[in-house]
Amino acid sequence: MIASPETSKDPPRIAGPVTHPSAPRERPPPNAWDAHAHIFGPADKFPHAPGRGYTPPDAPAERYVALLDHLGFAHGLLVQGNAHGFDNRVLLDALARYPRRLRGVAITDTRIQPSTLRGWHRLGMRGLRFHLFSEAGRPGYVRGVGLDVFKVFRTAMRELGWVMQAFCDWRGLARNSASWKGLTSG
Repeated sequence: MIASPETSKDPPRIAGPVTHPSAPRERPPPNAWDAHAHIFGPADKFPHAPGRGYTPPDAPAERYVALLDHLGFAHGLLVQGNAHGFDNRVLLDALARYPRRLRGVAITDTRIQPSTLRGWHRLGMRGLRFHLFSEAGRPGYVRGVGLDVFKVFRTAMRELGWVMQAFCDWRGLARNSASWKGLTSG
């Protein structure tokens, strides 16, 4: 039997951005920010991570900037997509190419040193994303980053004035609130 491109070893493909979005009836106010977007690829330059949970089509930075222009946003906040895993090169490249328009939120684990965040900050990175799903406060999907990783980066994040973006199921907010209090103090 010949394997098809959509075999069980291949993560499912997801839909891409709308090809021709309509313009908004009302434009955003001057200097408005789009507060959360993902970019992907091009995959030949920024390959997807092995073992990812999904495969997105290419949605490169220049298409996102064109979308910001079309919708009337002055700036955009890019959040590392899980399909690129802990390899934030696609995000860092976009920040370097559009320094006046874009800022970023990365996903990383403890294989990088907290001091690396300073270099990322110079390019426009402004936070890290964490994933809180399971009872143990650990991520519940491929390459999610939990509060244990935040403990490693919190001092550097505080010094840089970075945000902690927590991606979690709303039902976990109360359960995790005690953990957050302990992590954010001191």
